[in-house]
Amino acid sequence: MLRHKHIAWQEKQPTGGYGSSQWRQQVPAGNLPALEHDGLILTDSEVIAEYLEEIWPEIPMQAETPALRALVRQRSRFHDTRLEPALRGLFGWLGSNSVSNDVSPTDTVGGKLDMIQQRLDQLGQLLDIEKQQLDTGRLWLGDCGFAASFPWIEIIEQKAGRIFIWPDQVLVYRHQLESFPAVTDEYDVYKQAIAGWMDAK
Repeated sequence: MLRHKHIAWQEKQPTGGYGSSQWRQQVPAGNLPALEHDGLILTDSEVIAEYLEEIWPEIPMQAETPALRALVRQRSRFHDTRLEPALRGLFGWLGSNSVSNDVSPTDTVGGKLDMIQQRLDQLGQLLDIEKQQLDTGRLWLGDCGFAASFPWIEIIEQKAGRIFIWPDQVLVYRHQLESFPAVTDEYDVYKQAIAGWMDAK
């Protein structure tokens, strides 16, 4: 979003490290990302995104009508409350040396992989319902999380040796996201960071 809106920023590591007591003095939840602007500190991606949209509206990423704005938020919420948590549930497994790291019959890696497939199927349905309502030639607030999550799904596929069935609507959507210069420029940095994290684990 910062790249798309041509906003200058400086990236910093959290004071004392992620989750540290020093960081929690600034950000009580201890989470990332956080934004500091003019003495204001904000956390939570969606809060930050909405703030940036209001402060820098020149390249709009939110829709003009209540109905379309609701669709943008719906897309964002699906990512943040459905797809991303399914991916996050496998981060510990991604950082392990084990290909299969099942803990219990009710909390298996296989079950979490099935959940990702379910979320991809649901996203395909959601995009199909939304078609012709949100202009695909614009990058929306609700798109940013998906651009960040799709590379992780590829990594999960590689480690699990399992190919997810990406619905056609999701493949088209992903291609559209990757056509935006802000996304491709971010990937140059983001994918290197992911690879570095995987190598460190």
